[in-house]
Amino acid sequence: MAIKKHTLAKSKRSATIGIRAKKDISQLVRRTSDGKNPDRPLSLRVQVVRIGCQDEISEATVRSWPFIYKRISQGFHPESVVLLGQAVHKSKTEIRNLLRIPASTFKRRLHVGHLTEDESNRVYRYANLVTETTDMMQGDHTKAMLWLNSPKEILDNQTPLERAMSEVGARDVEELIGRTRHGIFS
Repeated sequence: MAIKKHTLAKSKRSATIGIRAKKDISQLVRRTSDGKNPDRPLSLRVQVVRIGCQDEISEATVRSWPFIYKRISQGFHPESVVLLGQAVHKSKTEIRNLLRIPASTFKRRLHVGHLTEDESNRVYRYANLVTETTDMMQGDHTKAMLWLNSPKEILDNQTPLERAMSEVGARDVEELIGRTRHGIFS
């Protein structure tokens, strides 16, 4: 009986810690209502995936990999590029350069109403990095943007945003974020 009480108490603590972790994960760059709880912030990665969806979609659905894969293959709405640019404090030209989307191509995407799969994948890559960095900075978006826009010696004096222009570079930045979050300084 004593073991069961201890296990129950431990599982309640774990559940409470899990709830706190979920709240930390959903820190936001920009406040947006999810319909059910208007004060709950949504991450940039959720906002980017949700932009341009015709129907009202739950946050749980937006966070599922099959849905994210489907949205990327259909192509994000071009406004996701604008949202990302605002989030990382970059001009339209700077964010298009990071995403490697020429101005004329972006104008065509605005006319058509969606990005290509490859372009959408790059937008999601950056939205994910912004969300992970904001989480690393315990929800402080200003500190996260300072970190993302500051050159790092470990990244050959590139900013994390510049390094993330390629898939391999983005993985390098994600690894650095993971090491920093866990107190492993390089």
